[in-house]
Amino acid sequence: MPSGISLIVYAFCKGLSALPSNPQNLPLFDAKRLLPGLEKQDVSDLLDLFLRTAEQDLAALENGAARINQGEKPFLQALHAFKGACVTVGASRLTESAKSLECDMAEGAVIDLNARIADIQQLLKATAYAMRLYQAEAP
Repeated sequence: MPSGISLIVYAFCKGLSALPSNPQNLPLFDAKRLLPGLEKQDVSDLLDLFLRTAEQDLAALENGAARINQGEKPFLQALHAFKGACVTVGASRLTESAKSLECDMAEGAVIDLNARIADIQQLLKATAYAMRLYQAEAP
């Protein structure tokens, strides 16, 4: 039975009604998830901050994955923080990818952690592109 942060994630995952049947159907970036009433510059600043810190978050995930044999806690904390940032800015597919990885780890699934992180990196590139397009087109 998991303990600590793993127990919290495990309970969360067990409580999910279901993950989307096909996360590919989700938008890369959902601007409606941002707080209503934010000025264009505030939205742009928020997206810029997310994109700057996402690279640091991915480095923390890679670092945690490299040391996973010393314990999952640092990796799970970095993953949870990254997922929270993704939720905040409406990065829907990244959110689901992080949530799926969190749940798989909590359930003890056998996973290729490096492949999953590589998938997140590719998804981040696509999401960054979608965010930059939004910034360029937003009134």
